[in-house]
Amino acid sequence: IEVYGKGAYKSTIFAPSVPPTLPSHTKSIIDYIHPASYRPIVAAKLASYQRSYLNAYRSNTSLGAWMESRPILYVAEEHGTLFVHGGISKTVSTYFKYDHVDVDSINTKFQLHAKEDTISEFMETTIEGRIADDVVFYRGNHLDHGGSCEQLMTVLDNLGVERIAVGHTPSWDVRVHCDGRFLALDSMLGRWIRGSGNNYCPMEKEVEGKDGNDDDDDQLTLSEPRSSSNGRYQCERINHKCQGQIVRIRDKGQVVEVIV
Repeated sequence: IEVYGKGAYKSTIFAPSVPPTLPSHTKSIIDYIHPASYRPIVAAKLASYQRSYLNAYRSNTSLGAWMESRPILYVAEEHGTLFVHGGISKTVSTYFKYDHVDVDSINTKFQLHAKEDTISEFMETTIEGRIADDVVFYRGNHLDHGGSCEQLMTVLDNLGVERIAVGHTPSWDVRVHCDGRFLALDSMLGRWIRGSGNNYCPMEKEVEGKDGNDDDDDQLTLSEPRSSSNGRYQCERINHKCQGQIVRIRDKGQVVEVIV
């Protein structure tokens, strides 16, 4: 939160040190640790944590192997809905119509090349890799990211499905557009992202207080959001109740219900 308080988040990286290839004004998160004598210890711990995180997902681990075996596209045949993480562009959708690729072949090719020593070349040099990149990162199907219902209908026709359901682009609510043909499902169900977005905020600090009941003078442990030392940034209070929405598709895909 000290980084946010100083307005320095664009020039600060969450790494133990700054690689020499980055601009000279770049800072490590470690530079904000005080007293400065703690910085070597914190840097070593951060390096250890990040190394452990990456090692947990390597191809030779059970978790990494499981993730590499997951499909990156899925079609619910019963109501003709294609589920992807990001979206599909009009250009990439033409591969399905003219280049004889389909959901099963893409998933199979991706799984065969998903290991860390083959994934980069696969993504950069093959049609299936181009599609994989699109379905993970593309946001252009959203109406507020340059998409249109007319363009979406072309994509659906190329894909041979009734609708597309995506995540990746969060908002406060589920968005159903184009007469139910486009479902944006990420409604920030996580309490922390709903409260702080992509910002990192530590746990709320505990303070002593009273419950406001006149006949009870007992002290209570309350919590309040943390602030930067200069007071320019304050974390949002985290709601203790789940929020957001989910979607149900029924009646052979003719009805899309948003459930609060």
